Amino acid sequence: MKEYLFSEKELKLIEFLKSNSPKRIWLEPIFYIFEYDNFYIEMIIECAEKINLGYLPEKKFTTQPITYFEQYITVAKLKKVNHNFKSQKGSELLIENEKITDVNIVRTLLFYCQHVQSKKHSHIFNTESSQINPNLEINKELKIERTCLADVGLW
Repeated sequence: MKEYLFSEKELKLIEFLKSNSPKRIWLEPIFYIFEYDNFYIEMIIECAEKINLGYLPEKKFTTQPITYFEQYITVAKLKKVNHNFKSQKGSELLIENEKITDVNIVRTLLFYCQHVQSKKHSHIFNTESSQINPNLEINKELKIERTCLADVGLW
């Protein structure tokens, strides 16, 4: 199992968030911004890895491009930016001057299965790939090709 977990540097930023509430929390299109007086902490969702497990043909070979069968591992990344945050037109203010009482890491177990061609429609493919709580068991009947444990956000 591959792991994409927060680094020690990111864990220190999370500890900082727990003990130092930001002035404001913003939502940008793909970021969360924790704004302080002279800096901000940015949490971005990014692609950690592209997976191509292919497919299992039922009837005939498909003419679909191979990218049709790609799946992605996306994770949260944290970094400190030593500038004042400047909101943009699309920025949404979520919280202002509220005390953070606790911060929890959101972790998920991702599992990937090959795409299977539909028996009725040769141009349709399905996959059992999904994500679950890491404390739960994966259905043992699934043909799992790969698993990954990932930190995907904060709560």
